[in-house]
Amino acid sequence: MSVSIYGSGQTVLQVVNAAFSTAISTTSTTLTSTGYSVTITPQSTTSKILVIFGGEMGNNTNSGSGMRMAIYRGATNLT
Repeated sequence: MSVSIYGSGQTVLQVVNAAFSTAISTTSTTLTSTGYSVTITPQSTTSKILVIFGGEMGNNTNSGSGMRMAIYRGATNLT
């Protein structure tokens, strides 16, 4: 798919969508891998990649609650 972005001179070449509905619960204070991943294929080394993340967080009444997200390329944390 190739979609021109009006007036920007840019083109969207690939759209990858991933939706996960499995709840993840942990007591870890460090990042825990969910095992979720998507594969993208940039056209060149200068291609831009837009990542949009949305999530819900429940409240644990026994302790503070929080949610973090990290984006990895291979083993490299990009965030």
